[in-house]
Parts: sequence; structure tokens; C-alpha cells
Amino acid sequence: MSNAKNLKNLAGIVVGGVLLCIGFMKTITAKQTIDQAGSLYTWKPPYTVFEQTTLNNLWTGIGILVAGLLIMLIFGIIMRINYAGGENFSSLSEGLYISCPQCGEHNYSGNHCYNCGAVLHPNIKTQGNSQKTKTTVSEVNMKPNQVWVCPNCKNENQCVDICVCGTRKPE
Repeated sequence: MSNAKNLKNLAGIVVGGVLLCIGFMKTITAKQTIDQAGSLYTWKPPYTVFEQTTLNNLWTGIGILVAGLLIMLIFGIIMRINYAGGENFSSLSEGLYISCPQCGEHNYSGNHCYNCGAVLHPNIKTQGNSQKTKTTVSEVNMKPNQVWVCPNCKNENQCVDICVCGTRKPE
């Protein structure tokens, strides 16, 4: 998932959280007002202006609270689906991931790196339970000069000229 989509979904979750807080505070304030007024008002129709305003605040607070909760849930689900690339989560349980050629981030599915947005090569899958899995050139159908080992950190790099540690590809 690209950073722009990630930020959009995160902003939706934050907006939902703010609405949730506002709705909660408005509901609590209206409930406290009703409790403090107590027996001075009947709280039955026909309502006085004070009663109507207080009840409107109560129901508005409940509505905002529910809307905030729904917005948070919807954007959270969208974020989770985008992270999984619209697929089920079976690849997570298998421990397979696709290494990003730009930043080296492990992506469990999807066509783009969720960290930097680079295009992923889905035929480069690595088993997650091993410390360091060597991917041979024949496995990924790449030219030999596209896979190189960094002399500094010994990290295997594919399709990039600069290693994650900052070292340039030797000529």
C-alpha cells in the first residue's frame, strides 16, 4: 500500500477517534445535566426549552459517538484489507513475504511496498522463519548483474544500485 493511501486511512481513523471523543463528552455532559436537574423537570412531553435542548444534546452526542465508532471501524477495515492486498491472510500464517527491492521491507502481499510504494516482484518470495535465505538468480529469472551482495553489510540486493546501509553497488 502506498504511503498516500496509508495516510488517508490513518487520517480517517484519527477523525473517527476525535468524533468518538466529542460524542462521548457531549453524551456525558448531557447526562450530568439531566442528573443535576433531577426532580425540577418532568422530562416528559411537552418538554420545556431546557429539557428539549438537553435531550437534543444527549441524542446528538450519541449520534456523534456512533458515527465516530463506525468511521474508525470502516477505515480500520479498509487499512487492513489494503495492507493484505485484498487477499485473505493465509500468506501471513505461512510466513512468506516479498522483499522490497528499494527498502528491503517485508511485504506479505500486494503489488507495491507498503513502506515506500516500490513495485514488488511477486516471484521473489522468501520463507520468513529462516534467518537469511539466499535467492538464486535462476529462481527470480533475473540477469546476474541485478543481484549483488553488499561488501559492507553482506546484504543481498536486487534491482537497486544502493544498499539499505547506503553503500553503492560496486562496478
